[in-house]
Amino acid sequence: TLVPDYVSDSHLIDFNGDLTPELVVFSSKQDTVIQSFNVTISGIAMSTLGNTEIIAQITTIGNEDVVVADTLHHGHVISSASSYLSSATPSVFPGVGLGIYAESGFGNFQAGNFIDNGNLFFGVKFEIGANIHYGWVQVKVAADASSGIIYDFAYQSIADSSILAGNVEDGFVSVLNENIEEVVIYAA
Repeated sequence: TLVPDYVSDSHLIDFNGDLTPELVVFSSKQDTVIQSFNVTISGIAMSTLGNTEIIAQITTIGNEDVVVADTLHHGHVISSASSYLSSATPSVFPGVGLGIYAESGFGNFQAGNFIDNGNLFFGVKFEIGANIHYGWVQVKVAADASSGIIYDFAYQSIADSSILAGNVEDGFVSVLNENIEEVVIYAA
């Protein structure tokens, strides 16, 4: 069993190390009402900072919208051709979800394909100065969305150029976590 390097309920990601993070990955647990039922929603999500956006989509829990990150596999192209959303997109769950688990009077359900699906990537678009850059983060989310592990991340150092999810061998890519650091995020 691997022992994580860091355990928390949130973690900042600063792709280029300029002390201005692009993302906060965090755990969340909240009570709300959907279709007149009390619902407890928990999971692992992220808040985008500045003009950062995630390759994501809007899905529905009951009659409420939630934003969930698209799952990417090793080699998936991350570029301007993808559809991006930010954590400011209206949602009953705060942030962009990696894995969301809901318990309610009308049944339990989940959103997000990261849940119990092994190590996957999500794609990110962010700015360095006035230039757009693309990156990826490798994560794993538990079956009940109560915890997630951030393994590593990288970004394309050439502005407006695509990157492949998991790419760390290309000379154009800056990798910050070369010695895979595990960060475990636990739901409160």
